[in-house]
Amino acid sequence: MNTSTSKPTLTESMIIDAVKRYNASHGTNPNARSGDATPEFGHTETWTGVDKALRDGNRGLPGGSSLRQVIENSQKKDGDQSES
Repeated sequence: MNTSTSKPTLTESMIIDAVKRYNASHGTNPNARSGDATPEFGHTETWTGVDKALRDGNRGLPGGSSLRQVIENSQKKDGDQSES
C-alpha cells in the first residue's frame, strides 16, 4: 500500500464531532451523499469516505457500521431523538 496517499486514521469520536460541526453550519446531519467533509475534519475528506471506512473497517475503525448508525447511536446516547 502506498502510504503517501493513505487517508488519516478516524475515530468514532472524531466523526461525531465532525457531524456536530456539519449540523451547526447546515442545520441537518450529513449522510453518505453529503459530499465534501473537509471543513468538518480539517483534512481532505468526504462523507462517502467516512461512511465507507465505517462499513469496511479501515482507517482505524472496526467496520460493520455506517455514518447513519453512528449518528443514530450518538443521538440515543445524548437523548436527542429529533433527527430520525
